[in-house]
Amino acid sequence: MTYSFIGTNIHAIRSHIQELFSKSGLSSITRLDGENIALEEIKQSLNGQSLFSTGSFVVIKNLSKHPNLKDKLAEIIAMVGDETTCIFVEQDIDKRKKFFKDLKKLTTYKEINELNPTQAAEFAKGYANQKERDLSSADAAYLVSRVGAEQSRLANELDKLFLYSKTIDKKTIDELTEPTLQDSVFNLTDAISAKNSGKALTIYQSLRQQQVHPMEIMGTLSWHLHTVTQIFYLKNQGSAQQIARAVGLHPFVVEKNLRSVQSLSHGRLKEIINFAIEADESLKTKSLNPDDVVEALLIKLCK
Repeated sequence: MTYSFIGTNIHAIRSHIQELFSKSGLSSITRLDGENIALEEIKQSLNGQSLFSTGSFVVIKNLSKHPNLKDKLAEIIAMVGDETTCIFVEQDIDKRKKFFKDLKKLTTYKEINELNPTQAAEFAKGYANQKERDLSSADAAYLVSRVGAEQSRLANELDKLFLYSKTIDKKTIDELTEPTLQDSVFNLTDAISAKNSGKALTIYQSLRQQQVHPMEIMGTLSWHLHTVTQIFYLKNQGSAQQIARAVGLHPFVVEKNLRSVQSLSHGRLKEIINFAIEADESLKTKSLNPDDVVEALLIKLCK
């Protein structure tokens, strides 16, 4: 059998491979780097036999990046015997190319990308159930908002939390996990909403100590302001769940932002956006100290 798993969700791809391997009855997996390999090595791996089996289980990663073998996909697939499982894994593939079209036509194809926040929270809760741990839906959503929706990191953070306690709650999550840039920006905007410039600057300086570049902080802050703007104009159009569906965000994120926009006027929102645009343009077009630009923006936003 020949399979292809395409996408960025490494955790889910590994799980699919492990599931197929468990069902194969074979004793080992051969993993090949498709970017740097000879055709003969692939042939030997696909025809590999042992004293205990007549088949083989081969995973070939990123063959589309090989300068020559990417054009020999059909020939390689033809080498796969009845008792052999071959899996092609591609994380970054040009879907316009013949390689992709052949892969989709000649293999059992599955696209596996990262989860959205809602799916990630559902995964976290299900993963906790599998490990016989207690994690509420609200705390699962909070964990995703703090560490992100990337499934590999989420699973690693959950495993760490499970070692500490059988019941995972917000307090445990805060104590044992490091927030993502996005979560830190949430805290930053909370400080701005409270007009607490001291706290906002402290959070910013903490991010800088973690080697997060001012441009990256500014980019995430701009994304967050875009989200706030969407929620501001939809705040009277339904529940948090309805707004979340409309803008493609997790209800937890919407609920958190709804609180901050309740006291925000249209004029103040427009002023905040203009301040952010000016700062962004200064960072990109002027020879100014990036820290000075972002810190000045935070002080303006807190007034």
